[in-house]
Amino acid sequence: MIEQYNYSGNAFKPDLGSRVSQKRVSALAGGICLNGQTQPECGMGGRDYMSRVVEAFAEVYTKFKLHFYREVFGTFSSREATLTTVETFCMEVIYSMGRPTINEFAAFIQISPQNAAYKINSLIKKGYVQKIRSTKDKREYYLSVTKKYVEYYNISDSYLYQVLRRLENRLDEDEKKGLIKVLDLLSDELMPEVPPYRHMGMDEVRVPEEEES
Repeated sequence: MIEQYNYSGNAFKPDLGSRVSQKRVSALAGGICLNGQTQPECGMGGRDYMSRVVEAFAEVYTKFKLHFYREVFGTFSSREATLTTVETFCMEVIYSMGRPTINEFAAFIQISPQNAAYKINSLIKKGYVQKIRSTKDKREYYLSVTKKYVEYYNISDSYLYQVLRRLENRLDEDEKKGLIKVLDLLSDELMPEVPPYRHMGMDEVRVPEEEES
């Protein structure tokens, strides 16, 4: 096992809080392209390769953000702005976390449970969130977005799917496999700061609070 390195500006800094295997690091920093070629075969190598990766990834990430922001403001101008900007981002967090508890939501966005409860109650009153009781622990509730939110305000996933469909048409089978491998590596091993909330307790069958007898 070796240290994981984070790229910052013109320097590589070791991340002492995480470890990845030599094989995994070699696949990224040592240079495996999407089609299985090495960096020299792709025409890139060393620090120039990492600089290119950082620049390209940042550009894609920024474009997704800008598209999301534009759609948010477009929604506000074309429909009644029933959600504030802060509430819109709260909804995106709840949706992305995959039915978190209020405490999980509060901890993730780093606010007090009381403040989180206030925001959640407002979203419930507006019809965008519902509380769902756990069937295993009746004292615990999960937060779930409603159909109203999905229909009117869920504006990030559709563009993601659109871009990925375009990408799929440009890649051959080896490149598709390489892309999945890289994305799985990023999500499963290299982003420990963001827990996989979508997998937490999702095996439970939950009943919406208003449907309980």
